[in-house]
Amino acid sequence: MHRRFKAWMNSKRHSRQRTPQDPEMPRLPNPRPYTLTPSPSQEQITTLSETVPFFGLPLELRRKILIHAFGNRTVHMDLALTHPLREPLNEERSCYRSTNPAHRFDHEAEHLWPYTKENLGLDRSRPKYWQWRGCVCHRLPPPRFKITLDFHSYIKPADDRCCEGWAAFCTLWTKRTDKPDSCWIGAMGWLLTCRQAYIEGTEVLYGTNTVHISSKPLLTNLSRLIPPRSLSLISSLEVVFWLETYEQQGKAFPNLQQLEKDLLILDTHFPSLLSIHLGLRLDLPIIEDTRTNIKRRPAYVLDMLQSIDAFLKRRCDKPEFGHLRDPLLLSISQSAYKDFQNEVRHNDQYYVRKSGVQVWRPLSPGPFVLDDKGDICNATASNGYWIWGDYEDRYEMEKRPLAM
Repeated sequence: MHRRFKAWMNSKRHSRQRTPQDPEMPRLPNPRPYTLTPSPSQEQITTLSETVPFFGLPLELRRKILIHAFGNRTVHMDLALTHPLREPLNEERSCYRSTNPAHRFDHEAEHLWPYTKENLGLDRSRPKYWQWRGCVCHRLPPPRFKITLDFHSYIKPADDRCCEGWAAFCTLWTKRTDKPDSCWIGAMGWLLTCRQAYIEGTEVLYGTNTVHISSKPLLTNLSRLIPPRSLSLISSLEVVFWLETYEQQGKAFPNLQQLEKDLLILDTHFPSLLSIHLGLRLDLPIIEDTRTNIKRRPAYVLDMLQSIDAFLKRRCDKPEFGHLRDPLLLSISQSAYKDFQNEVRHNDQYYVRKSGVQVWRPLSPGPFVLDDKGDICNATASNGYWIWGDYEDRYEMEKRPLAM
């Protein structure tokens, strides 16, 4: 009996030892082996202009070319611990890695990043590792489609699934050229060319694009992953935080300590923001679930909004921050937004759009002026911000199998 027990203990111990450990998260070398970003001397610029025709062009023209190449769009910056991709199959038959959008996936809305549950291009026989993932955001239609706020699929940052392989309007971006290049940012080759290309390229990449970040490992480790100069260049940000809640008197209250830590990340690492779309996905328990409806615990968000008020006051008043140019966009979980909207609909201090799609929360007592489209003409970052709901429950319903 003792021998059998000892053998059982040894087998358990060895099995635990064989369990693969997650690899350590990557980090910037400290100290960095060489500096990439100091301003080059006039002599170096003159030498470049003599040897590289591109750098002989005026700076303004070079910048316009780089913006056309990989600027003025919304791009994803994502870090994930996951399995490596499978090796490409025959291009014309592969549903995983084909470079031709017409052959890549069966569903035209799917993005060219193979991480969907339906089309997992992952090699699960190999261990997980940390992967940087980046692509152009295709959750909204291209600019040539003039969509309004009331558009039924105005998808919010917390609903974005581009890096999972499911971009709602990818087909509208890619099938026009039948090439996948509109999915990729396409900046890496240029950044690796030389130091001057890196300096000018990063200024365009970080400074002219709206950067979308929803990866918690990335957001909580920015200082060890992204150079401070690059973060300081970002002027437009979409960021998503997930907040826990606790129950009190039958309502779900967001964790304010967690929210303050998240907002401190923005204050610490993004000093130059002019525009912010903040997505807060609240962990609201489901209390009733049917085939056609999801009902979650009612949310109390007024204390949470007071934290957002204080954050905006800091960003607008303190000299160390670049003053926000645009009013904040705050998107919160769908059911929480419905609760909030019902609570303030008859409060004259708030402005609820006729369609109910947005609520304006004022930060100053002054009156607001509406145009013929229902927009606030005198809206600024210091006198209020917009609140709207995401599509959390709609996507939850879409995941479910159809009833037979």
